[in-house]
Amino acid sequence: MVQEIQFTLQPELLGGLGGLIPGTKGALSPFHYGDGRALTPTQIATLQRSGMLDEHGQLARGVRATLDALTTPVAYAQLRISAGSSFFEHIAYFTPGENRAILLTTVGTDVLVRDPAPADEIIEGVRQYLGDSILRGPRFKADVTYDEALALATMIDLYRRGVLRTFADGTTFTIPTFDARAIAEAAVGTPQSTQWLAGIMKMIGETYAGGVAPAFELALNSLVGAGHIICDGYQYRLGDEAALLAARLLVVDIFLLLGAGRLEPDATVTQVNLLCLQAGLHDLLTIETHNERVLFNCLSSAAVMEYVRYSLTKPDALLPEIPAPSKPICPLCRSQLSPGKKFCTKCGAPVAQAQTTSTCPQCGTTFGPEQLFCGNCGLRLS
Repeated sequence: MVQEIQFTLQPELLGGLGGLIPGTKGALSPFHYGDGRALTPTQIATLQRSGMLDEHGQLARGVRATLDALTTPVAYAQLRISAGSSFFEHIAYFTPGENRAILLTTVGTDVLVRDPAPADEIIEGVRQYLGDSILRGPRFKADVTYDEALALATMIDLYRRGVLRTFADGTTFTIPTFDARAIAEAAVGTPQSTQWLAGIMKMIGETYAGGVAPAFELALNSLVGAGHIICDGYQYRLGDEAALLAARLLVVDIFLLLGAGRLEPDATVTQVNLLCLQAGLHDLLTIETHNERVLFNCLSSAAVMEYVRYSLTKPDALLPEIPAPSKPICPLCRSQLSPGKKFCTKCGAPVAQAQTTSTCPQCGTTFGPEQLFCGNCGLRLS
């Protein structure tokens, strides 16, 4: 059994501690945090009393290996969950050449460092909040640009406000419609808040759109073409699947943020962020940003827990890969079918009954349409 190394420090001391370790710090190193100033005599005395520094002001033997490993991590995973009055934040740093992660957890104003990271413990803690059901309510999914995402999020919020207003007033709900100007004004007036989808998109927009005002009418027309919203003259309303999502996602109870990053050979960092909003046991919406695209997807809590598990054990899996093209297979003998054939050449089954599957581009294992990760190698499939 590996003995866990555990200690607590103030985050503003990370830069000073990193200065005690010779060599260049990698792009993902937490030692870049803060102003990078050398430790003061008072800070050195505090760290000596805690056992992190020896009598010479150098790193103590018990923490040296852990802090050394934090100088050049090759990947990281961030997990932040807010549920009512509870808030947790964990960042796992993965070391090169070995299956080892070091966990930094926010505890009040301090950071708790644990080496190796107790992944199973953290995963179980998240499961207690999200649940682990394979059932899901709405089945909405949209892969859109940032402008389209902001317009769609605003319309969903307007629908949610309408439903909540009828609850409060005791009136009869009617499906709301809006013109482009009203939708744009609602987007501008929405505060940056995790309770409102448009507020979340505006926070994302600071990174992905540079705060540039979106062309709402063009975005709305694109959403109409994709079937996410419906246009009647100059009035827009949500499509059926988006309306069901809006009616179910009335008050967000749990907010989960998952982030992952990988250091590439050219010293750049590939990153992906996934947010999960949960309003009920089976009502979860994920919002993923990658390459300036936004993906909305309703998943089961079990599927979201797969993201959590892989983020803390294999963060590379969260970075999207393109699956191999779908290939029809025979439903009886499972043989691959040749293009244009009406019957399986091996067993004679009609091609019309064939089921479509895909193969993992990394290991070749077949997977079904609802599968998020390869069951053999763990590669992300969607």
